[in-house]
Parts: sequence; C-alpha cells; structure tokens
Amino acid sequence: MKPLYLFAGAFGLLIIYNEVTAIHLIGVTVTMSVILVAQIVMAFLIDVKGWFGLDQQNFALPQFIGVTMMIVGVLIMQL
Repeated sequence: MKPLYLFAGAFGLLIIYNEVTAIHLIGVTVTMSVILVAQIVMAFLIDVKGWFGLDQQNFALPQFIGVTMMIVGVLIMQL
C-alpha cells in the first residue's frame, strides 16, 4: 500500500473524530455550518491564489461580501 493512502486514511480518521467531537460540544447545525464555510473559504483561496496549477480568478467586492456574510452567519448562530 502506498504511504500516501495510509496518510489519507489517518487524516480522514482525524477529521471524522474532530467532527463528532464538535457535534457533541457545539451542536450539529453550527458544526456543519463551520465545515461548509471552511470549504467555501478554502475554495475561494484556491481560486484567488491560483493554487494547484489553476488560473488565478479575479474576484470583486460581491464575492468578498458573500464570504464575509457566511462567516458572520455562523457567528450569529453560536449566540
């Protein structure tokens, strides 16, 4: 078995463990919201920076406002 596959499996185990722990601590809704926002922010950074060999994308103010509103929404849900 390739070492990369072993690493990916161990990393997946770590992610699932942290998800289940977060669900017990802060609830399902907030946990899933944080995960979704984190995925969208990471995709946004990959597009803006041109990581992984992708062409850099130019984003305007509406995209930045959208990401900010999502983060603020998660913060409001925690109250």
